[in-house]
Amino acid sequence: MDVIDLVVPAAGIGARVGKNTPKQFLMLGGVPVMIHPLRLFATIPWIGRKIIVHAPGTQDRMTEVLDQYGLSGWHLVPGGATRQESMRLGLAAVQTSRVISHNAVVPFVTRALVEQVARFDEDCVTTASPVQENMVKGGSIAEAAVNRADLKVVVTPV
Repeated sequence: MDVIDLVVPAAGIGARVGKNTPKQFLMLGGVPVMIHPLRLFATIPWIGRKIIVHAPGTQDRMTEVLDQYGLSGWHLVPGGATRQESMRLGLAAVQTSRVISHNAVVPFVTRALVEQVARFDEDCVTTASPVQENMVKGGSIAEAAVNRADLKVVVTPV
């Protein structure tokens, strides 16, 4: 497999979660949620430059967490005001002709999935699903997911 750089967006503030801690730093199984996918990507030999896009002003915290869990060799890039800007900044640090992106708060990615995605002959591939939004119940925070199986799209007369 050719060497492919990795961009991991981890610049969110976690506003929808309703916590004071951004999602990437919330604990899951005794470690911050972002550590799960980072550990996996650290074991894949054909992953080149490993780039984490972090929220501006959080580089020290990100470095501390990476050091605490023995993850070295990650290139830290301050993100922007929006996810789009953060991804643009992360992509600017890529050194290979192709790149994989994976959201830091999606912990249960597998090596098999990463390898399957990397086989696509495209410039940029992601391990995320193509769904852009999720339906949830709640006001200012997401209280519960809406079961998509119970939803139908209908066309009504205007």
